[in-house]
Amino acid sequence: MTDELRNVIGGTQDLFYSRTSSAPLPMMARAEGIWFWDEQGKAYIDASSGPMVSAVGHCNPRVIDAMVRQARTRARSITPSL
Repeated sequence: MTDELRNVIGGTQDLFYSRTSSAPLPMMARAEGIWFWDEQGKAYIDASSGPMVSAVGHCNPRVIDAMVRQARTRARSITPSL
């Protein structure tokens, strides 16, 4: 995220989670499995993720490999026949 964007909204999470009267939430720098790490390297368990991340985790190598293989096959289609 650019410093300009961060200064405008305080971080992308503020669009969804933070209220103007609350303390800013930490900025997450990376994620893997069930874990997030903030910009200072502190680890957090992602207890707020949706069903996809809950089922497979962040940055799951098997999912990433499958996505790359699919992207190399065809970038976009509406149905399997198009």
